Amino acid sequence: MPNNNITTTQKQKGQPVKNEELLQQMLGADQGTFTTLALDRIEYSPLNYRKHYDKEELEQFAAELSNHGIIQSLLVRPLENGKYQIVIGERRHRAAILAKLHEAPVRIVSLTDEQVIELQLAENQQRVNPHPMDEAQAVGTMQQRNMTIEEIALRLGKSKAFIYTRIKLLSLIEPFREMFYASKITIHDAVNIATLAEASQKELFDSNCANWKNKKDYQLNNLSYYLKQYKYELRNAPFDTKNKTLLPGAGACTHCPFNSATAKSLFPEYGKQATCSNKDCFRRKCTAQLVNNFTAAFEQHLPGALLFYGEPGKDFQTILQIMPEAGELPRYDKYDVTIIEPPAMPDPDHYDDEEGGFDQERYEEDLEDYEAGLEEYQQLVNSKEILTGLLLANGKITPLQFSPGKRSATSDNVRATAKAVQKAIREKTATPELLNGEIERLKEQEQRSQARAKQTIQSQVHEQCKAQLEIKDAINKLKLTAEDKTAALFIIYESIHQETKDKVKKTLFSPKELNDKEKFYNRLASLTPAESSYLVRQALLSDPGSKYSNQVSGYVLYQVAKAAGTPINDIEQQQVEEAGKRQSRMKEKVKNLQVKIKKMKPAA
Repeated sequence: MPNNNITTTQKQKGQPVKNEELLQQMLGADQGTFTTLALDRIEYSPLNYRKHYDKEELEQFAAELSNHGIIQSLLVRPLENGKYQIVIGERRHRAAILAKLHEAPVRIVSLTDEQVIELQLAENQQRVNPHPMDEAQAVGTMQQRNMTIEEIALRLGKSKAFIYTRIKLLSLIEPFREMFYASKITIHDAVNIATLAEASQKELFDSNCANWKNKKDYQLNNLSYYLKQYKYELRNAPFDTKNKTLLPGAGACTHCPFNSATAKSLFPEYGKQATCSNKDCFRRKCTAQLVNNFTAAFEQHLPGALLFYGEPGKDFQTILQIMPEAGELPRYDKYDVTIIEPPAMPDPDHYDDEEGGFDQERYEEDLEDYEAGLEEYQQLVNSKEILTGLLLANGKITPLQFSPGKRSATSDNVRATAKAVQKAIREKTATPELLNGEIERLKEQEQRSQARAKQTIQSQVHEQCKAQLEIKDAINKLKLTAEDKTAALFIIYESIHQETKDKVKKTLFSPKELNDKEKFYNRLASLTPAESSYLVRQALLSDPGSKYSNQVSGYVLYQVAKAAGTPINDIEQQQVEEAGKRQSRMKEKVKNLQVKIKKMKPAA
């Protein structure tokens, strides 16, 4: 409960309470008993929040006590075991032991735990230059008594910022507290370290401070540099800092105590940028977001492969735990493949001629090259020579079109535009190299025109076939052709998983047939019934669902296997026998349990 011993005047003015005045309020007319007690009959109070006593100062104090003895009495309270517990004067008691004294003057009073805590607070806050860590312990004690920040500030006569700073110090782990007491780090350093999560503080100490006791003039230099390794700017976070559900139990970053922005009203220097000081939580949120991004990209792009810079990292192992099917995809090093990108469309703003006008001719030539390149790109994608892959790098998921293997490096001759060539011919400055380059350009332009003509034919054929299927009652007018059967085998072939497809290629097709679409088609059309069956069954087996009895593909595989003479009856009979044995064991266990139930006495 909040302290009720503070007077109204003291509350208003925020004046610290004097311990002697407080003691008089508690005891009333009875001021206790003054006597002398042996030191070994006096115990330390577990309620005293002050735990640290400087060794050198105690030794100096002990030297004084050796000469003068203990002048001021210790305040103690009686215990049930016949001994006494120190309320005020633990430092004097410790120094007396070092001075090898045997007894001390005491004032014996009967006090409750609440009264002891109150007196210790009053005593320690009156010390000259109390250590900030002891002040923090005092604030912590008052918080345990359910006192508000405002009440604590009034009680100690301090500002709210002072109280919050001391509360922050309570987050300091013990090894750093010890360094703080030894004056190896400043209060500014201590507060900055205390902003880190406990695990980060331990890592920082183990990495940079573990041997501080072995160095006489130890100093923790470059602390700001080390702290940066454990802090992350939330504005650059790869996840939504307002997301409350990204990491179960963590909540949003916006109100997290490890977000510097949450304390900016009290500590403006911490709130200039929202910074996370919980290294473990930040990294786990990054990983959770990466998994979410990968899952979304996987469902959207249906990749046929995964790309990495070198070997997959730890994040990929986490992804595998969520999506085991990702581990079945082939993996490539990005440096060992050729990335295929669509050509960039010419920008009209970049075609100024020498007179400052628009170079229409050069723009149309580049536009023609762009359209040709775009058609070539689409053909590559549609031909299945290009794979869709997901690149996992630097915590990001990037979809890419690529071709396995590197293309040989070629250096295209730099050619002048048609306009420049005609100008050189008129001015009689043309060279054989320039004209040869123009010849090559014209030939390539014609090749692209021919390719576009073929594509136009193909597009029209495609539209005609589509129209035939859309006419009324088309389903009753179609006839199954040999070419339809070949097309069905092609579709089956295309559906096979890449690794299985490699096996099918080696078994059914020669390299020449695979590299020539006409020869490939003719070979597909000439497959024997046994070869066709091989192709169909390989495709069916490569479907992951064929392994499971509750999937359509699993049921189809069962029927195919049954028709193929697979000893299904033997397999099923074995499972029936196993089931019989299992059920017998189950019935015996149930029977035994029922017997035990009958022997038990009914509950009263």
